[in-house]
Amino acid sequence: MKALTVKQPWADMLVSGRKDVEIRTWKTRHRGPILIHSSKKSCPHGLNLFGNKDYPLGCIVGVMEVIGCVDYNTFKDFAEDKDVHLNPINWYTGKEKGIVLKQVLKLLNPIPYKGQLGVWNCPLTMKQIQENEVRYK
Repeated sequence: MKALTVKQPWADMLVSGRKDVEIRTWKTRHRGPILIHSSKKSCPHGLNLFGNKDYPLGCIVGVMEVIGCVDYNTFKDFAEDKDVHLNPINWYTGKEKGIVLKQVLKLLNPIPYKGQLGVWNCPLTMKQIQENEVRYK
């Protein structure tokens, strides 16, 4: 399966359904299921915004579906979408792209895994992820 590594608390915001757009400086052609992987390091700015909870780090935390990408060509576009990407509008640089996701599954039992940059291939299958969830309920 494809996977995307995201720093906390942003990964949790995605798989909890609070955030629908992940901001990057690049687009992806991938559409369909994608694993959300929490990086080993958190984003200090995000923690200041949303609190320093005990977020899982260095693991697969959920499965979502990529349904599109958007270009934030203007500050106005970026600011208008603030409620779906949750990034402070003063972070706008003119290079932002939004990976549009919809929530599918937040894992109750995150799976420890080493991440990578960009959209990457993870050998885990949906069946293995579902079996992991059932095994630990």
